[in-house]
Amino acid sequence: MFKGTETQDHIAILAPTGALDAESGDALRIRMLAAAATEPRAVLVEIGELDLSGPTTLFAEAADEAARWPGVPLLVVDPHDRLPGDLAHHSVADALAAIGDPPARRVARRDLPNTRMGGRAGRAFVRDCCRRWHVEEPRAGDAVWVANELIENTIRHTPYQPSLRVELREDELTVAVADEDPSPPRPDPALRPLHGLGAVHKLANAWGTAPTTSGGKVVWAAL
Repeated sequence: MFKGTETQDHIAILAPTGALDAESGDALRIRMLAAAATEPRAVLVEIGELDLSGPTTLFAEAADEAARWPGVPLLVVDPHDRLPGDLAHHSVADALAAIGDPPARRVARRDLPNTRMGGRAGRAFVRDCCRRWHVEEPRAGDAVWVANELIENTIRHTPYQPSLRVELREDELTVAVADEDPSPPRPDPALRPLHGLGAVHKLANAWGTAPTTSGGKVVWAAL
């Protein structure tokens, strides 16, 4: 179904072919979100050779998810004009003209050990980012807590190294933790309400998961 993902001028380009049905639609959604997770300037999906016999709402849904995190525009190019005008563009040139300038953002990353030290190092890293970026309380403290719970979730449930990403995009602070386990994050019923994913749900304005190009996942939270 895919010709492969190209990258030109920091723009990821997908060109799916064949028929769009429930199974191929799920695969395409994963590919679109995984491409966005690599943080290109934008993701372009050229669907001129795609048979749209199945539901097409996945394009709008994926665009909304990518815009929420990691804040990457996802644009569809359909020379046959089969999708609503506010969703698809007639040509690549039209889509490129619609991208605009990326928002101002600060990003910091740290790979952490899958040990008890991982949570401690992650908390210190987020605290330092908030200090340098002048993020005030209580948001800074909430970010430290959420990051710790995401890191601990990886450490408790996977054998993989958690990779922490902190971003300040305009006025929104996000923390994200990636690992190589494709399984969605699991709540731990043994933990108290303000621990684990319960804390993430309570403290974050929004949170979610996205696939990675390596086959793992990233769990993000916006504060």
